[in-house]
Amino acid sequence: MKRLFFSLSAVLVLFSCGQKANYTINGTVSGIDDGTQITLSRIEDRKPLAVDSVTVTNGAFKFHGNLPAERYYLSMPAMRGSFSFFISGDNETMDIVLNGENMQESTVSGSALNDIYINYQQELQTIAQQQSELVNSYQAEVQVISEDKKLKEAEKEKLLAELEENIGAEYKQLNKQINELTKSFILANADNVAGQSVLMQTPYTLNSEELSSFAANIQDKKTILAEKIMQRLENVNNSAAGMSFINIDLVDRDDQLVPLSTWLGQGNYVLVDFWASWCPPCRHENPNVVALYHKYHEKGLEILGISRDRAKEPWLKAIEDDGLVWNHVWDKDNIASPKYGVDFIPTLFLIGPDGDIVIRTTYLYDEEGDIQAHGLSGENLSEKLAEIFAEE
Repeated sequence: MKRLFFSLSAVLVLFSCGQKANYTINGTVSGIDDGTQITLSRIEDRKPLAVDSVTVTNGAFKFHGNLPAERYYLSMPAMRGSFSFFISGDNETMDIVLNGENMQESTVSGSALNDIYINYQQELQTIAQQQSELVNSYQAEVQVISEDKKLKEAEKEKLLAELEENIGAEYKQLNKQINELTKSFILANADNVAGQSVLMQTPYTLNSEELSSFAANIQDKKTILAEKIMQRLENVNNSAAGMSFINIDLVDRDDQLVPLSTWLGQGNYVLVDFWASWCPPCRHENPNVVALYHKYHEKGLEILGISRDRAKEPWLKAIEDDGLVWNHVWDKDNIASPKYGVDFIPTLFLIGPDGDIVIRTTYLYDEEGDIQAHGLSGENLSEKLAEIFAEE
């Protein structure tokens, strides 16, 4: 876990942040010395934000106060990992036992919402255990077949292929169960922070219509998570096909701020490519995008790469290595990605000459529990460009 960023004003800020939840945490520790500082934090802008801290005394600790309903984390200096739980907003008292040797084995009790979430996690773990056993069984059978001296190589290859097909089908079925369980949990818990938190962690679970329905079922839309979900819904709707492009200033390779309107809405079709140097699927797809650029550029196709790289040097090196000869900007502060509803890369947008979004990439779990691209991706991209430029 990244180092915590402490703020003396954090508690004051909280009093202006949505719904408040009176709470008390009575804690005991195992394998943790007296005098150890325990920090209570939540995630803000993808970083831990400390909201309170206490010191272990006589093997115990206590937190008490007013906090917004959210997922929170308990952590200690020089100790890997953290323990997460929910404060629900129901004026509750929780008992937490922290395990200093393995924070993941810590426990929380006295909270109905945390009990619901723990039951969900236990169901997930049961399926994950079945998957693990399936993999172990597969590896054992592969070894038996491979070491069977009575079998000819052709027979071994046939048996191994059949085994892989059968095990793969079973594994995908378990993936499907995980997806169905997660979706069911999210939809059943739209009005609490557990369901809202799981949705934010698995944004590919609900399509846009289901997301709209989920948001409508949130009673208190002023909580931290509810506001994030409402913002996500707004971003998804604003970046859908038929909407105008969203103009944002991003830095180019020369560290100059440049508005996206420099290229978008200027009379050409522009393929906007959200990608990163560290993204294997992006790098794998780059040769195809390069080929399409050279095929259609003289007919009016432009490409704009928007990088989600964390550092500048790998981004520039990947541009050079992959021969990406078009214009590029860097979303280094993660501004454009959420505005365009981009959670997964590569994500492509085809912007029309008038600046409207023609089609975009979206991601959803399929029936077998795998994340699949829909809309603009792979063969669909080639077909769409062929269709557009054949008409001109």
